Parts: sequence; C-alpha cells; structure tokens
Amino acid sequence: MSRDPRILLQQVDEAAAEIEQYVDGLDYAEFSGHRMMQGSVKYNFIVIGEALNRLGQISPGLANRIPELRQIVDFRNQMAHGYHQVELDEVWDAAVNHLPDLRQTAQSLLAELELAAEAEQTSDKAEDTFDPFRPLSPFD
Repeated sequence: MSRDPRILLQQVDEAAAEIEQYVDGLDYAEFSGHRMMQGSVKYNFIVIGEALNRLGQISPGLANRIPELRQIVDFRNQMAHGYHQVELDEVWDAAVNHLPDLRQTAQSLLAELELAAEAEQTSDKAEDTFDPFRPLSPFD
C-alpha cells in the first residue's frame, strides 16, 4: 500500500482519464450496449475509490478536500462487493457528470503536493550547500 498521497492522486487521475477516453463521444445507448466498456469503466471506478479510501487513511486532511469522498468510496464498495446492485445509469451519470470535477480536484491537489515537494527539495539543497563565508558555529 502506497503511503505517498501523490501516488494515490496520480492513480485517481489516470483511472479517470481512462474512463473519460472510454465514454468520450458516446451516448448512454451506445454505452449500455457495450458490456466490455462497462466493465472497464466500473473497474476504473473501483481503482479510484480504492485510491481515495487509502488517501483517507494516510492523509485525512488532504482527503477531506475532495468533495463527496465518502460517496465515492461507497460507490467503489458497492461495485466491488455488490456489483449486481449498481445500476448502469448510475455508472454513466458518475462518468459523465461527476468524474470531470473529481479529476480536476485530484490534479489540483497533486500539483500542490508536487510544488511543496519541490520547495522542500530546494530548501534541503540550500541547507547542504557549503558557504565559505558563513561563520562556523561550534555545533557544525
């Protein structure tokens, strides 16, 4: 299990991108007639829900910034454990109407974390740089 929230958010983004590719240009009738595509979309929703569930465990503050996180995880659980209870129109609605906002949120949070990681690396490098003009301390 990954302990890095960036990896989990990347998984959300990648799975959402796959779903968007599957449903792009389709209407509900076309989607409902293509069982293999339905299975791929459902699988990727399971990936998203699992990644967000793990994010909630390792970084609750970050996870709380994702709207409807609990509902997304519950949707994942329903698909993974009670797949016969998930209506196809719910899957379609989530893919078309809710997924773009979730993906945007995941990308924004990921960008924030990447900037913070870069800033931390930069400050670590600055501390490690030898400055010949800096007075030496007895604690160096």
